[in-house]
Amino acid sequence: MLCRPCCRAMDHIPALFGANVSNHVDFVRREIVKVEPFDACTGDIQNDLSGKIALILRGECNFAWKVWQAQKANAIAVVVMDVQPRTPHELWEVQMVGDKYASDVHIPSVFVSHETGNAILESLEDQVVLVTMNATGHRTSLQRRHHTVLEGVVLYALSTSAMFLVLSGVCFVFSNAASWYQRTERTRAAKRLPVMAYETKGDDDDSTCAICLELFEKKVLVKMLPCRHEFHHTCIDPWLEKQSSQCPLCKQDALCLGGGSCELLPLPSPMSLHGPVTSSPFQMLMYTCMILPIVMLAIVLGVLF
Repeated sequence: MLCRPCCRAMDHIPALFGANVSNHVDFVRREIVKVEPFDACTGDIQNDLSGKIALILRGECNFAWKVWQAQKANAIAVVVMDVQPRTPHELWEVQMVGDKYASDVHIPSVFVSHETGNAILESLEDQVVLVTMNATGHRTSLQRRHHTVLEGVVLYALSTSAMFLVLSGVCFVFSNAASWYQRTERTRAAKRLPVMAYETKGDDDDSTCAICLELFEKKVLVKMLPCRHEFHHTCIDPWLEKQSSQCPLCKQDALCLGGGSCELLPLPSPMSLHGPVTSSPFQMLMYTCMILPIVMLAIVLGVLF
């Protein structure tokens, strides 16, 4: 901020090296002087800058060298003015980056436009100019702003991808655990079904097992499901354990996993043999785990693009 002549806020870009001007309270109403040589590149600065702020012209050498030269001349801070007028977009693309001298720089520095620098030079022609260096008028370089936005997008994409992978892994483990638990329960329930020796119903008994399509022989071991359908126990056990907990013929619950009664039911009518098959809670959970990551990925892509 230009304090004398009073008063004007000056937009500026802080350097990416040296001290942060916002952290200092020592730069209130300090004298600013034009250095000699003005570009601070062709030799040591001739001015005595003790307790003063140096005004330096951009060009001929890098920013860090200019500020380092001013620091050697005991300047407490540096203002670098642009060498030519620029559009606002061009101006705020400038970054005061460091080089090998940047690590030796301990004073703050800022970059101002050609117009701001000229205003200070004109005031210096007939009076002592005092400035206060603080965060007022701070501008962020467009390059730095673009980098910050890009870094934010990349960080968001990476964190979302990591969350997506973790969620997919959790769903995979949980769905496998649920499937294992379901198979275990079905195996236990199938083993609880009674096994009995088949008794033929006469010489013309042609009853067959609906799974293997073989005739029931006398005294062969069979299992009768709650719906009264009979099957070879060697046929129905694998079916109930690996295929379905429902009767292969009438699709009624054969294992009573839902906590219902397993008493023998009346024989089903022909109309009910092909009733609707409902999904188990485990199946619904697995479907949800498969669909949820896809939905999340679609949301992320929608946010990014």
